[in-house]
Amino acid sequence: MGGSVNCMKKIIRTAFDTIINGISRLVYLLAGSKKSKRVLIVAPSWEGSLGDEAVIDALSHALKENGYSVTLVHWDNQNAWNGLQAIHDKISATAYFKSGGWSERIKFIFRFPRYSRFYLLGTDMLDGCYAEWLTLGLLRLTRQAAITGLETTLVGFSINTWQRPSCIKMLKEMPSRARLCVRDDVSLARLEQLTGRNDLILTADIAFLLPPTPQGPFALEAINWINQQKQKGHIVAGVNINPQLFEGFEQSSSQISKLFADALAKVSAEHNHQISFFLLPHDFRPNNSDVQLLNGTLDALPQPVRDNTYIIAQKPRASEIKAIAGTFDIVMTGRMHVAIATLGQGTPLGCLVYQGKFEGLFNHFQLHDQYKADPKIITDPQATAAFLARLIGDRAIIRQKVAERLSTVKQFSRTNLG
Repeated sequence: MGGSVNCMKKIIRTAFDTIINGISRLVYLLAGSKKSKRVLIVAPSWEGSLGDEAVIDALSHALKENGYSVTLVHWDNQNAWNGLQAIHDKISATAYFKSGGWSERIKFIFRFPRYSRFYLLGTDMLDGCYAEWLTLGLLRLTRQAAITGLETTLVGFSINTWQRPSCIKMLKEMPSRARLCVRDDVSLARLEQLTGRNDLILTADIAFLLPPTPQGPFALEAINWINQQKQKGHIVAGVNINPQLFEGFEQSSSQISKLFADALAKVSAEHNHQISFFLLPHDFRPNNSDVQLLNGTLDALPQPVRDNTYIIAQKPRASEIKAIAGTFDIVMTGRMHVAIATLGQGTPLGCLVYQGKFEGLFNHFQLHDQYKADPKIITDPQATAAFLARLIGDRAIIRQKVAERLSTVKQFSRTNLG
């Protein structure tokens, strides 16, 4: 009986989906020619991640420069995503992920005729590895936009080493008029194999186009501190660790912080304390925050090292982080968009990698695998210190390699615009 009921529910949902998409297409056609320079950008998640802010800000700036008026579709209350200067208007679809999102999708039937383009910011969300329900909701609205007739783009996304079959199925069945822009060659090969599609577009992450903001209040203070350290003859290393790196680890977050602090202390001692550390949180959401780990690291540092260490205490703008990244001598991070901000400024880096997320990024810059490390090294301070020391020693080599590839990568990034 239960199976029959579920089957009937699925049939009804499919029927409603078909009806909504059909009506949406009809209304759009009846509204006449769509030559407006207005676009919809769909946020990949809720506010709090500077990585998400970076892709929204980068895409909206690029579109505004091309003469488009940008409306952001987001899932928070009306006060979310403030301060993004290239956003002209916002639509808060707070009920979209409740009860199937039918009421919100009906509203979009009558919103779509005001726009000519639709962009879904895919980031690392579209394989479903974080939240299947969120990915499916994003893809359903995108499919509706494509069927309706908007010029539709799934902006620079990656595909994990494992995926949700339901999400891959929706990507496979996405209408051909939708541009599927994959942000690296590894993800593109995975998605081609999974879907059999031969129309995927190789791009780079849209955040490579984000303009830095060196005059922001947080950036000014941070850059001033970095310059002071350099005047003392110090190497300045930006470092970031984040909770996703350590999922499934036996150690608690406080133990991870202590182990990381021990590694930084070893590196400092090996360089006669002529190295300064900049602790760089990049996600400020309560359930996903880097702040706790990095505050714990700061507290666990011996005083001589702490005296040469800086931490961002409040949430800056993503564009400020990009400006700050351009002043470091070297960066070590486990955050994709810290890496993108860093590389986008021509700064050398090494990464703690997970979920197969960084291979394609490194391929864009033809960087050696020795500048990637398994997060498990954090449990061994000596191994972590050795990795960071390698990055410091090779920083000129890495910088040169990044400089050789950066303009090409930015061209790939612009391909997202269509």
